[in-house]
Amino acid sequence: MSRIAGTCYFKIDGQQLSLTGGIEVPMNTKINDDVIGMAGDVDRKETHRAPYVKGTFKVPKDFPVNKVIGRLKGDDLTSYNLWVDYLDALWAVDVSNPAEILWPEQPAV
Repeated sequence: MSRIAGTCYFKIDGQQLSLTGGIEVPMNTKINDDVIGMAGDVDRKETHRAPYVKGTFKVPKDFPVNKVIGRLKGDDLTSYNLWVDYLDALWAVDVSNPAEILWPEQPAV
């Protein structure tokens, strides 16, 4: 599995955007596990894994998320909206008195 950190550049509707963070792209689609039998014999179990891309990025507040929203559908769009509401609530937290900070609850992952 490859993990790469740095800046990711991409284009949406002709506008070049960038995000800083990490991205994970597994190159294999099979996972191999050792299986030991009752008699001590060793065999191998092969499990198929669907390919995926996983990113962890620092998203600046002024990032044009509206360009991305149109590409989301169904559960992804619902999850996205929950996280945007959570971020709005984070920005609204009054941090002037640290002893009385009430942090918003994170959406379920």
